[in-house]
Amino acid sequence: MAFFVLFPLILYFFLLIFKYNGTDQGTIWLNGRIPSQFPFNKDNLMEVYLSLAVLMLKQERKDTKEKLTYIRSHIKRKFPNASMNLTESLGTALRDESIELKTAASWINKHLAMKGKIQIIQFLCDISFIDGKLHPDEEKILSYFSVLLKIPIEEVRSIVAGLEEAYERRNHYSKSKSTTSSNTSQVTKNIKRKRMA
Repeated sequence: MAFFVLFPLILYFFLLIFKYNGTDQGTIWLNGRIPSQFPFNKDNLMEVYLSLAVLMLKQERKDTKEKLTYIRSHIKRKFPNASMNLTESLGTALRDESIELKTAASWINKHLAMKGKIQIIQFLCDISFIDGKLHPDEEKILSYFSVLLKIPIEEVRSIVAGLEEAYERRNHYSKSKSTTSSNTSQVTKNIKRKRMA
């Protein structure tokens, strides 16, 4: 009887040992940590992008729908030939434990040049600025991650300043367009009144 109870447990532990120490070593993330042996390819880079995007999303949930729309469109443009299902991968990233920034930075530093690292920071900043401002928790993550990626702080400040300026221009344009539309509407009403009189 004890055999029937112990055998499945022993088999389970052997399978676990084989899974994490055998041929799959380096391909499975545990507790949000990217193993140093995680192979570099477009699909895995896409996975890292998605996990980082979700981490930013979790810092400030305002405008989540718009942020998810941006994440999807950016990933489709950046990884047009990815073999992974974007919706499934995004869902997994949302459910799983958040990516650990140290292991992510270590993996990225190993595989990407400065241009690629800056593109990731730009992507994360873009997500943060969808609601028009950088939340303190988002700022902490961006600052810390930039240091881990060895990106000069001036570069990050330049990205943030550009996004702030773009948001202000967009906001100013929207307000002036709305004012113009309101003025045009008022002129139209005045013309109609004059015709009726």
